[in-house]
Amino acid sequence: MTYHSGYNLVKPIILLIAIWAIVLLTDPAFIIPAVLISIFAVLAMFLHQHVKVKNNTITCYTYLAKKRVFTRVVYPKNVTGIFLKNAPGGKVLPLIKRKNLSTIRLRRYKDTGLYRDVEKFAVDHDLPLEQDTSYTKWKESEQNK
Repeated sequence: MTYHSGYNLVKPIILLIAIWAIVLLTDPAFIIPAVLISIFAVLAMFLHQHVKVKNNTITCYTYLAKKRVFTRVVYPKNVTGIFLKNAPGGKVLPLIKRKNLSTIRLRRYKDTGLYRDVEKFAVDHDLPLEQDTSYTKWKESEQNK
């Protein structure tokens, strides 16, 4: 379960090749505009994916920094991220590096199963789960409302 920030441009390029084939078969006069559009399209797709990956990372870190912490999962140091289907801000939650271990801190959202997913991942991979005291304080404050 590692964090991969690679770019997948295979499908968009195949799509551009298909569009190119149609342009060449219908009217060769459109070659120059097609070349320019293709260059801008590939560049735009690359930048969009790049920004998306950056934003996911930033979102996750702000999420971890701003929200209250209630659980910590300790991972081996070669693990740098966890892939979760319903992770906030994207598919991948990066881990915070600490000495030889990577840790991830999460706050439970009522409408997501994020904690259950992490708990299940930790149990499946024999990773220790540490309960954080801030969760107890948060839960007490929620009940007092």
